[in-house]
Amino acid sequence: MTTHTSGEPQPRGEQERRQTTPLELFLDLAFTAAVAGLSAHLVHHPTGRNVAIFAGLFVAVWWLWVVQTFAADRLDDDSLPHRVVVLAGAVAVAVLAAAATDVPGHGDTLFVTAYLAGRAIPAVLYLRASARRGHLRRITLSFCTGSLLAAPLWIGGLLVANGYARVALWAGALLVELALPFLNSKAVAAAPRSPSHLSERYDLFTIIVLGQSLIGPTTALDEAPDTLRVVLAAVLAIGITGCLWWAYFGFRVPQPAFTGGFAQLQVFSLGYIPLTLAVAATGTGGALLVEQTLHRPDAPLPPVARLCLYGGAFLFLAAQATIRVTFTGPDRTVRVRVAAAVILSVVAARLNAPVGAAILLAALMVCLTLERYPIRMPARFAGTS
Repeated sequence: MTTHTSGEPQPRGEQERRQTTPLELFLDLAFTAAVAGLSAHLVHHPTGRNVAIFAGLFVAVWWLWVVQTFAADRLDDDSLPHRVVVLAGAVAVAVLAAAATDVPGHGDTLFVTAYLAGRAIPAVLYLRASARRGHLRRITLSFCTGSLLAAPLWIGGLLVANGYARVALWAGALLVELALPFLNSKAVAAAPRSPSHLSERYDLFTIIVLGQSLIGPTTALDEAPDTLRVVLAAVLAIGITGCLWWAYFGFRVPQPAFTGGFAQLQVFSLGYIPLTLAVAATGTGGALLVEQTLHRPDAPLPPVARLCLYGGAFLFLAAQATIRVTFTGPDRTVRVRVAAAVILSVVAARLNAPVGAAILLAALMVCLTLERYPIRMPARFAGTS
């Protein structure tokens, strides 16, 4: 879609490549702040309860990014009114990022308000576009219906005093939103989409999460840059993030995920919940590793740090293998990832901080090296067939 001087969106030719716009990149910066804030809060308050809160809030942030990304892809508008509404959405995400570090608590009301405002932004854009483009009316009705069904649960959570009831209502609201595409599968499947643009957008969100994973180790390193043990821990943490980058961009599922049917699209999209959550958790675990090495170098790595670091890497490998097997079958990439995940769960998590991190890094590097440079048997051992 291109925008003429009249400000009205014009149809894009089918062969024209849809690229990420500067406005979308600006919106991603707000989501960067949200992810970084969640990670920083867990680093400073590493408890099992906060791990669960971190995971739940991350899913909410991720889903808000998804609905805004698909709206931008389907509408492909660069007019002045569209820009103003999207910028309002960026403000809502920034407010959400500020409130998320105090949830549950004093930030609950502000978080829910910002989240609902962020959900309302695509609804406004859909309604505006569907008035001129009839083929968008089905997806507009589907999106607005889902927003209206989930909103009472979000607001209802604020009205109950019991913390567990509040969490249950909010979890129900997220489940309603996540289930909506399946309840309106025909509308979602019929909605226009640009595979190249969506593939690029998902890659960019993964880069966002990978980027925030570097903040914790480098920040902790500033506190004691001359301590060899801290430097080694930071190098390990950053190296692990680099391995995740290599694993994702070297062997990801490309555009066909967005050109297939409804089921493949949902497997790919929902598979990104554990995949990106795993990247964020592993980065947080790396930051906790550096913090532990800095302040308590002789103590073992706390359970929360082990869960984030090793559990995050395990979840990443498992999620990527699950996504890939859906499209390519159990190929070498899937088998090696499953093997690496087993190694992580059985060996690395049982060792102390520096040794465990080193083995984690080594396991990932071996995994990736075997995929990139597969071992070839000499001809005399390859059989006679």
